[in-house]
Amino acid sequence: MNVKSCQCTFYPTSLLSFKELVFGCSDSTFHAVSDCQGPIAATLIYNPNAQSHFGAFKKASLAHTSSPIVGLQLNVCIKQCWYQSNTSTQRLIHESPTQVTKLSGELNCIRWATGLQEIVDNLIAAFITQNGAPPFEIPQMRFVRAALAIVANETHDTYMIEEVIDDAAEGRFVKYIGNSSAKPLKNLTGDEAYRAQFLAFSQHVQYIKTKGLAFIADYQGTLSPRSRYACTAHHWTGGKSLLTDPQIITGEDTGHVFSDGNLLSTHLLFPEEHDCNAFCKFFKLKLLTLNASATAFPNSTPDTSKSRILEGRQLMGSGHSNVGGRRGTQGPMPMQFSNVE
Repeated sequence: MNVKSCQCTFYPTSLLSFKELVFGCSDSTFHAVSDCQGPIAATLIYNPNAQSHFGAFKKASLAHTSSPIVGLQLNVCIKQCWYQSNTSTQRLIHESPTQVTKLSGELNCIRWATGLQEIVDNLIAAFITQNGAPPFEIPQMRFVRAALAIVANETHDTYMIEEVIDDAAEGRFVKYIGNSSAKPLKNLTGDEAYRAQFLAFSQHVQYIKTKGLAFIADYQGTLSPRSRYACTAHHWTGGKSLLTDPQIITGEDTGHVFSDGNLLSTHLLFPEEHDCNAFCKFFKLKLLTLNASATAFPNSTPDTSKSRILEGRQLMGSGHSNVGGRRGTQGPMPMQFSNVE
């Protein structure tokens, strides 16, 4: 076995609440090194010849660290961004400066998704405290902890590391909702479909609480049997299923943030495509209509809101384990987010 040990500096991504992310924004672009919660020196151990999994733009494989970096486990998933050669079908790994830029974008997406999902958790907890628990189970799900790793060598090899999503231990990997539509994937049944409904409800909460400015897409992760629990009036019991590779969907008024995976068509069509379900009804979320898009666009009228829906349809016509995603450099959220609830 060809095992490689590398001395690295790890830069764990800071976990912030959504309000902390919004009001802590500066004019500078998020950078995984300067905006981390504090560097950690440790060893990264992996087999460079081991099987890797390739997503649309990232390569992923298993490794472990000499001390815990993300979560409590030593086992980690390591990722690098790749591109295809102009002269062959060969997949090539980007050089380190490009890795830092691209992986900073990935890590930024994870931290914003963590903050947005916290909005959902907070709404559920507050509602249950006041009104009592629902007569159904509430899935417990969270996004993976992640960090940037830079090797102490001449080329400064760069990786993103995440908590491992282990199919054998955590349950089957499932894609629940993509980034091109708010509708859950059609092939889901049973527990998968149930969790997809919960995540669709989560999008509804995020859309309302940010006043139509943002919600999470590309929901994917484990179907862990340990995260199906009944909910009490005060707390949930058990662990949480892990989610990875999220995309943040924002409207045109926020500017071009979260890069290529942030599809304007998905945002424009959300009020029309979202189907309220038992979660939405129990937690008494406001129904979304064509006029709901006026919330995201203060200058809209019902007619212009409808035209935005049609624009979204036109845009739609144009164009695993911890693997996948299409992201790029992502800057801070614009200050329009100061109106979040």
